Amino acid sequence: MWARAIVSQSSGNSALDKAALQAAQASRFRPPTVNGVATTRQYKIEYVFQLD
Repeated sequence: MWARAIVSQSSGNSALDKAALQAAQASRFRPPTVNGVATTRQYKIEYVFQLD
């Protein structure tokens, strides 16, 4: 579960920025653990959109 997601660099298109946020919030992963306990981490995900 994500605590929060932000756009760190806008694409210049608010619809694409919103789509990137939605994609990040919908993604799932297994967090790293320390001694079997999930830890908090910061991740940077880059989404590349191609408009045809």
